[in-house]
Amino acid sequence: MISHVALMMSFTWGVFFANLLYETSKLCSIDSIPIRFRNYSIISAIISIVLGLGVLFSNYVIYSAELKTCVHRVYFREFDATMTFFAIIPTFVLSSMCVFWYVNGGLNIKRFNPKLNNKPLLTLMLYPAVVIVCYFPGLVTNILIIFEHIPNETVGVILRNLFQLHGVLNALAYGIQPILTALKLREKETIEREDCASDAGQMEVSFIINE
Repeated sequence: MISHVALMMSFTWGVFFANLLYETSKLCSIDSIPIRFRNYSIISAIISIVLGLGVLFSNYVIYSAELKTCVHRVYFREFDATMTFFAIIPTFVLSSMCVFWYVNGGLNIKRFNPKLNNKPLLTLMLYPAVVIVCYFPGLVTNILIIFEHIPNETVGVILRNLFQLHGVLNALAYGIQPILTALKLREKETIEREDCASDAGQMEVSFIINE
């Protein structure tokens, strides 16, 4: 339950940040941010806790004595209600909303500054992209298993590990760019210092020759 609540909070806050970007860029004002954060916190808590309680009081997760861990059991040719309502629908809806608000927020920013490079705007799409890459393959695989299309062990291992990479990929997506930017600035400063030192040396040599 706790992990599912945390996961849904992560998804909902991704949507809220996208919505906040859209609203602030549309209104050209940040005055509403404190009120919005309060509302976002309440809505996120309600959605996440409700879904978490659904997981807790259903058979979404059961303990497997054979595997000695908690698993979600899928049955052939049976509608998987818990996976559908507690994972597939929330993930799909929240990811779609996230993409929608980020795209429109980026368009608002671009409208105010047409000369802005598109690269920073594309960075906004990294969060929903990471969600799609990490979670959608597993959700699609669960649907395929219902229709008796069982992946091999290698695919299963990849999907289980991909599911755990959400945080790492977010850190890489949003952490590498600032580091690369800082390194480029440092390299530029180093080159400028070397050019200044070279110019100073040439001036000194020129002064000696003139003497």
